[in-house]
This record gives sequence, C-alpha cells and structure tokens, in this order.
Amino acid sequence: MPARWSRSPVVISLVAVSVAVLLAFAWRSREPAVLYAGKPLESYLGDLVYPVSEPRYRSATNALFTVGDAALPVIARSIGRPVPWYSAILIRWGNRLSPSVRARLFRQFEPYQTGQRRTGAAVALSLLGTNAAPIAGEVMQAFGRLAYDDQAVISQSLAPVGESLVPHLKTYLTNRNLPTRSLAAFVVHQMGPQGSGAVRELVAGIDGADPNHSRLVAHTLARFGDRGRAAMTNLLHSPRTVNRLVGLEALSHAPGVARWSATAGTWSAAV
Repeated sequence: MPARWSRSPVVISLVAVSVAVLLAFAWRSREPAVLYAGKPLESYLGDLVYPVSEPRYRSATNALFTVGDAALPVIARSIGRPVPWYSAILIRWGNRLSPSVRARLFRQFEPYQTGQRRTGAAVALSLLGTNAAPIAGEVMQAFGRLAYDDQAVISQSLAPVGESLVPHLKTYLTNRNLPTRSLAAFVVHQMGPQGSGAVRELVAGIDGADPNHSRLVAHTLARFGDRGRAAMTNLLHSPRTVNRLVGLEALSHAPGVARWSATAGTWSAAV
C-alpha cells in the first residue's frame, strides 16, 4: 500500500497533464472553422508570405477574398496566437538532430507555422485595408502582447486599416517601452492625415524619447498638413527646447501648409 501511494504524485501529475491537453483541444474545437475548398482558412494564411507570382499566394488571396468577413476573426486569432512551447525548443535545438529525425519532427510539429501564419495574417490585414476595421481593437490588443520582433512585422501592415485603428494606437504612442512607442508612431506616420486623431498622444510621446523618435514625430506632424498645424504651433511655443526643435523640424518639412511668423507668432496663408 505505501509503495502504491508513493507513486500517487506522479499519477496525479500525469492525469493533470492529460486533462490540460484534453481541455486545450476542446477549447480549440470551440473556434469556428472557416473553410475554403475544404481546408481551414488558417492553413492558407502562411502562404501569403510568398511572392505574388507563386500559385500558393494566389490561392491564399482567393481564399481570403472569397471567405470575406468570416476571415476577420481567423486573422485576429492568428496574430495573437502564441508560439507553442515545443516550437521554440525545436527551432533552437533542431540543428543538433540528425537530418532524418529533424525532418520528421519538423514535418509533424511545423515549428515555424505559427510565426509564418502570423506574418501572413499581417499581409491579410494590408490586403483587406479598411475592411479589417471590425477587428482593429482585437489586433492591437494582440500587438501589445507580442515580442518586439513580431510587433515590428505587424506594424508594417497596420496603416491600411485606416482611422478605425487610431483609438487603439493611442496607448502605444506613450508606451514606456520606447521601441514599441516608435513602432506605433511609425504606423501613424504611414497613415498620414488619417492618423491625425492621435496627434495629442503622438506629441506626448516626445517626452523621454531619443532623437530618432523625436524626428519621426516631426515628420509625422508634417505629413498631417493642416491637421498638424495646432500641434506645431504649441510645440513652437513650448518652454522645452526639445519640443521647440521638433516643432521647427516639422515646420521645415511642411512648407506648403502655411508660413509661420516668428515675430507675430501666427500663421499666414500658405504660399
């Protein structure tokens, strides 16, 4: 009896792991399957990373646009889904395995699949543009949970989503993590005047930033055109030297917006 009970912690652990696996599969099964040509849409997303001349890319775009709005939750899930724990192990140690074993394991577990589908989902965002507006909030929540390298990939495709993204970008424009803050500012810069709704947070992000970020803010304000005029005025009147420099640089890159009179402290008509 004591010997049998001495093994109980091991048995309990095995049962707990088994239950966890079953629950994970049950939870995954709750996600509605979106199919195209008999295959889950998720399996097509990874093919969006290939050149446009590739047949698999064309098949993936056909799947994306045929499915329509039903693709949106799949895209959001693919962006936010964490990389499985075993993928990192296989990627890190795979080269130490024999080629045959490595090939079998990689074929079975596809360790790069999650990352490739995430990149493909980002491409899908840029292809859908403003049609992806309903998932803007969910995508930005997932963006905040990603590592910087993944954030950098996703940020390349966010601007086409349009103005619906702006409210969800604001918190990142003042993020304490400067690289993340700069990525958010880069997205607003890409949006041009459509991103001007975040001008207050963009300017607030100058505080504690490095010269590269401040320069990005200046160029972004210049891209706003007339919508950035008030912000440039406030920066030029700021008691902080760094703010005044940002305002001056923004002004120098927006010569057609208006002419600033240093003596009168006002704007005149554009020339």
